[in-house]
This record gives sequence, structure tokens and C-alpha cells, in this order.
Amino acid sequence: MEKVLVTGSTGVLGRQLLAALQDGGREAVGFSRTPQRGSLAGDLLTGRGVQEALSSVHTVIHAATNPKSALDDLQMGQNLLNACQRSGVQHFIYVSIAGVNYSGGYDYYRSKFAVERLVERGSIPYTIQRATPFHEFAALLLRMLRFGPLQFVPQGVNLQPVEAAAVAAEVAHIACGDAQGHPPDLAGPEIMSLEECARLAGYRPVVLPIPHPAFRAMRQGPHGRQAKSHRW
Repeated sequence: MEKVLVTGSTGVLGRQLLAALQDGGREAVGFSRTPQRGSLAGDLLTGRGVQEALSSVHTVIHAATNPKSALDDLQMGQNLLNACQRSGVQHFIYVSIAGVNYSGGYDYYRSKFAVERLVERGSIPYTIQRATPFHEFAALLLRMLRFGPLQFVPQGVNLQPVEAAAVAAEVAHIACGDAQGHPPDLAGPEIMSLEECARLAGYRPVVLPIPHPAFRAMRQGPHGRQAKSHRW
């Protein structure tokens, strides 16, 4: 049976990817700086443990990411791709974000797009699967913008949130077959403003023109246009 390695296996998506693969009978192992039982320890940024983890691996799903450091995200992708080429990996799956080509000056989106270009230029057959933000991301944004009883939200920001489990199931399915290049983006069934998300969560939002690059990128992006929708 072909072995699958999942980076970022302790994250929101990585945990569900491992579960989906293992439930489907695949030989799958996680890779993380803080591994759980059954996963391997290592560091994509320094390269520690990466080559060893790739022993006998056929497919790599790169779900590790670091929104707090765009340069780290790019370096992790480069280190992993180099190690995969040395190890003879046959399918490299990169989980990216819908709309990263509309960076809006947001360094994190720029780094994700740059990793996509690295994957495309490499010699390994690849799948770049973009997805709109998960529901957990919308909840995190709201928590970050909540100050006491006040729930601030940026003006004009729309999301098309998708279930992380639905993305995990689709990516696990892709890992069972040949490389697909650029399949359709994965997205939830409904586009809504962050203001609407706040109201659904029970808050009365205070809408402000918050000038952050991340919000500019979200305003410019397609938010799952021509995407493959899944139920929430």
C-alpha cells in the first residue's frame, strides 16, 4: 500500500486529513513539530527529521503553514520540496487558499502563491488544491476583533466558509489517485460578509474600515468563485 505523509498533522486540517486517510484504509503518518501519538517529530523550517520521515513515502500532503511568518512559510515549502525530490516522492499535494493570487499586499498570501509556483516548477507530479477559509478561521477572526462587549468587523469583507472535514475528505480522495494539477477550488455553499458571521454568532457588530493587508486581500479575492461547493 502506498504511504502518505501529512505535514501540519496537528492543525485543524491536518488532524482531519490523517483521520480521513486512515479511515479509508490508507497507510498515513503525520509530521509535526509537536506530534501526537502515531506521528513523526520534525521541523520543516530547519529540515530536522524531514528526510527520515520521507522514507518509503509515495504521496506528501503539505498542510503545514505559518500565517505569522510569510518567510517561514516559503522556506518550509522549499525545504520540503527539496527533500521530496531527493526521496523520490511521486505525488505532492499542496493545500492552498482560494484567492492567493489577489494578495492585496498581504505577505502571507504572497508566500502561499510563491509556494504554488515552486510546486509547479518542480519535477514532482503535483496537485495544488485551493480552498476558501474554514469556519474555524471566521471564528478566529471574530475573536481577534472582539474587545469586551464590542465586536468589531472590517467593512466589505466576504467569506465563503467551508467545513475543514469536507476539504480533508476531498484531499484524501485526491491522494488515492494521480496528480491533478489545479482542480477546482473547494468552497462552502454560501458567500456571506464577516458582519453576517458575527450576527449569526450572536454579536452586534461594529463595522469599521480596518486597513489591514489581510482584509484588503479578502476584498479583492474571488472567494470561491467557480468553486466546488460542499455542505457546511
